[in-house]
Amino acid sequence: MRPPAHLRPAVQGTADTAMNVVAAIGAGLAGPLMGTIGFGGLNAFAAVLVLPVIVSGLLLLRLHRRPTTA
Repeated sequence: MRPPAHLRPAVQGTADTAMNVVAAIGAGLAGPLMGTIGFGGLNAFAAVLVLPVIVSGLLLLRLHRRPTTA
């Protein structure tokens, strides 16, 4: 649902401000986080997020390629 035309600039400005604030917070936390866990910790965290997606994709691909009996 779109906001009325006269409210769109304010809505867009609010969304832009929110995105910039979140980006600034993320940038501010990145340095201390990397200093604490390093690249190894970052890779381990990424693996925890990515591996389930890869495994699920491979399982779905395997199920999709399985021949069906009629």
